[in-house]
Amino acid sequence: GTLPTDCAASPIVCDTHMKHAAAAAARDGGALRCLTFEITSTLVCMSVPLGRVYGEAVRHYKLPCPDDDTMKAAFKSAYGKTNAELPNFGAASLANEREWWRAMIRSTLDQAGCTEALDDETFPLVFQRIYSSFASPDVWAPCPEGASAMRHAKERGLVVGVCSNVYPRYVDQNLPLLGLHRDLDFAATSYEAGALKPSRDVFDAAARKASHVNRLLHGRTQPDVAPGQAHTVHTLTPLTHAHRALFFE
Repeated sequence: GTLPTDCAASPIVCDTHMKHAAAAAARDGGALRCLTFEITSTLVCMSVPLGRVYGEAVRHYKLPCPDDDTMKAAFKSAYGKTNAELPNFGAASLANEREWWRAMIRSTLDQAGCTEALDDETFPLVFQRIYSSFASPDVWAPCPEGASAMRHAKERGLVVGVCSNVYPRYVDQNLPLLGLHRDLDFAATSYEAGALKPSRDVFDAAARKASHVNRLLHGRTQPDVAPGQAHTVHTLTPLTHAHRALFFE
């Protein structure tokens, strides 16, 4: 779940989140210096049903297609299978994440029974419509509570970043598409780090970037951002669990 939008946008609620994060930082040995956010479902949310996106791409070419719920179920199955075979969007084995999505979308269509969409000439067309859709505002919308919390953290003088199990396209395209890049100081993705959270490698990469940004913004003599001074927002639900130490997830 998430906080109700009318509450999440409230400075009082945001201040409460910051106080909880600051208190946690103090217990871990320092002042709160940095707040990082998950991207999916915290900063960006799908604005249309996932099954519909896939179904509309198939139907665009007047090909037979199951209902949206069936397509969504096929996606979930294909995603799990592809992720098991090629973890972290194929960072260690494929040329780029686009190739990972090509394999995943092909598997989705196969499991959904969209056989006519899989021939050599048709599949590239359907793939491109699906892949392009996920770089458009037709599919994504800002999560109001996440965007509000990011703005509030920046207004409080914190270093603000993302630390997320995603690939650079989210940072390069999706966040700017929705105006969510303006308050962002840095990004650390699992794809670039070559490891998925909760691996420490991702958090180490985020901490190095946060430390450098902190010095640029607040003076060259600033110390490194320590484990207890950087917190990651995964969800804006329970105030007691909204912020977790960067290294200790």
